[in-house]
Order: sequence, then structure tokens, then C-alpha cells
Amino acid sequence: MIHPAPLRGSAPLAAEPALTDTASTTHETMQQTLGYLLAGRLHAEDIPADQWATLAQIAVGQGLGAVLFDYVRNHQERVHLPRQEFIRLFTAYGQVRSFNTRVYDAVQEWAGRFAAHGITAIWLKGVALGVTVYPDYALRPMVDADILAPMDQIPAALQLLEAETGVKPVMLSQTVAKNAMGRIGARRDITLEVHWSLIDAPSSEMAPDSDWFLDQRTTIEYAGQPLHVLRPEANVLYLATHTIFQHGEASATLLRFYDIHRVITQAPAFDWDLMVEQAAVFGWSYSVERALLLAQANFGTPIPDGVVARLQTQRAADVLDWAQPDQQRTKWDITQRRFSQMAWGDRVRLALRLTFPPLAYMRYRYRLQNNWQALLHYPRRWWESASEMRASAARRHRRQDG
Repeated sequence: MIHPAPLRGSAPLAAEPALTDTASTTHETMQQTLGYLLAGRLHAEDIPADQWATLAQIAVGQGLGAVLFDYVRNHQERVHLPRQEFIRLFTAYGQVRSFNTRVYDAVQEWAGRFAAHGITAIWLKGVALGVTVYPDYALRPMVDADILAPMDQIPAALQLLEAETGVKPVMLSQTVAKNAMGRIGARRDITLEVHWSLIDAPSSEMAPDSDWFLDQRTTIEYAGQPLHVLRPEANVLYLATHTIFQHGEASATLLRFYDIHRVITQAPAFDWDLMVEQAAVFGWSYSVERALLLAQANFGTPIPDGVVARLQTQRAADVLDWAQPDQQRTKWDITQRRFSQMAWGDRVRLALRLTFPPLAYMRYRYRLQNNWQALLHYPRRWWESASEMRASAARRHRRQDG
């Protein structure tokens, strides 16, 4: 067995995973091995032959199947991957490429439309990441496309979306929504989310000043079409908080932290002071701290001395006050914390909207054809929510037993 070599040309930033060929290798260690491999901190010859199949399975499950496929095809002579696992990775890559091709065709079309109508559209998450920090747009999986636009341009953006698609955009509700959704693309199978607020509705303490993010845009060119995207510091702020607060750390895949790793490491320059100071302004210090530490643990992401300590000292001003901030949280944990900090009237309104969302939203959420089908899917939504509550309770019980 070949043991891992130190990172070439750099001092280690975090403990390197200890590779072993025994059955006692933990899932967490294998995740870190995968992360260090993709980040260049380990190399193909450092991986024992009997671990490649496990790495492939983890990569697909964590949203990194296409990325590992790209690594494997560029290091074929040094990779010992069983044929069935190579097919698994190739399939993941093919699915991402096929869908993303349609996404970027639609993005190119709609970027031009928004520009022609004087609408400032900042492309977020996968669309922006795929053509800025990933070497190939087919490596970053997506499920939809997202833009952020100024509040005063939202009516025009939604009217344009309705005029071009023939379908009125859908939102959860006027009072608690942060975005509206429409379907674009030649097949009308690409969901476009038009955001006027990030993380939460504008009235929520969780929502940042959208104007700040709008000012933090830069412009790139994709296929001859200018695209507005976030600058690296604003991108890390948003990606970190979207992952930790909106989805919940407990359900976050490695892909989320690989995004953050790539934004930081691919940036020509990164203004850490700006990011730390703005995290305090938004009350996001914990989410940024936690996401950075998880990116570093899994990919060796470089974090300058003092950054984490500064974020920790700012936790007291966060909008969500965690009693034990170093523990994983589920989406339900976050929902409970939000409810505890709301007035009773706001709690009731939000609870009703989450329990009985509009039928149009249900049709979009579950890709249904009519309202009768939507009505029949409310029990499914309640079952999914109950499952999240049970998972949260079980995790909390395990923490208490530990």
C-alpha cells in the first residue's frame, strides 16, 4: 500500500486523512480522502486500489460524481477503478452534461432577454459556478437556474417570464416569499427562480440587504453573452449561509463545500476582511465560520490565521442564536429556531403557508398537471415534513446520548 505524500509545494492546512486498507476505514475518512484527492492534496498513486470503488460511490452520493469522473479520465494510468464504478461515474457525468447543456442554452437566451428589457439579472449558484470556478460546465450538477434582480425590476422580470412562457410565475406567498418560479428552456423543463431577496423573505431578520449583493456583481462572458455574477467574497457569504441556514448542515452534501473551496482557491484575490465584516453586518458569522471549517476539513481549503477567531467573536450578533453552535443542525432545527424568534402572528402565518402552500406552488414543487393532483400531494408534503422532524429528533437524541 502507498501512503499519502505531503501536499507538493505547500505546508498542510489540516490533518491529512490516514489511509488504511482495513475494514475499519470510516466513511468520514473516505470523504476526506475524496476531498483531498479532488483538491490536489492527495494524488492517484496515494490511493490504495481497493478504495477506488468506495470513493466512486461516495462521490456520486455527494454530488461529485462528474468531478471524480473528470479526474479519473485525466489519470487513467494511475487509477484502479472497477469497470462498474467507472460506468457509475460516466453515467453521473453524462447526466450532468445533458441537463447543463439545456440549462446554459436557456441561460444564454434569457440573459439576452433580461438585458434587452433593462433588467439586471445576477446569476447565482450552479449557473455562475459552472462557468467561473469549474473547468467544465458539465462538472457542476444543477437542478435549476437562479437570478437575483433589484426589487423595482421584479414586476418587469415576472411579466417578461409570463409573456414568454405563457404561464404565470409561482411563489409560496406574497408575505413569506423570497422568489418566484417559472419554467424556461426549449422543453420547459428548466426551473428559473427569480429572487428579490436571498436566504429569506425581505421582512425576515435572516434576509440580507439585497442592494449590497447587487453592488457586488461582476460581469463575465459566456458564449458571447455577458453574464452578471457575484464577486468571490459575496459568493462565499451567500453559498455558506445558503448551505448552513437554508438547507441545514446535516443534509448538506460535499458538493456545497467544494463550491466554496473552488470560489476561494480560484479567485485571483480574496478580500477576507470584507467577507468577515459583512458576515457581522448580516448576522451570518456562524454560518460562514461553519462552512469555511467544513470546507477546510474536507478539502484543505486555505483560511488565513485569525479569520475563524474573528467570526467566532461575532457570533453574539447573529440573527440565529445557537446555544451549541458547533453541532450539526437539520433544516427542521433551523425552522424551529426561526419560529422561536418570531412574533406569534408571524409564526401562525408562516406555519399555515408551510403546511398549506398554494396549489400552484404544489404543482410546481411536485411537477403535477392539475389541482386535483396537487390536493392529493399535500399528505406527501406533510409526510416529508414529519420525516424531517423525526430525523432531527433522532439526531438530537444521539447527541444527548453521546
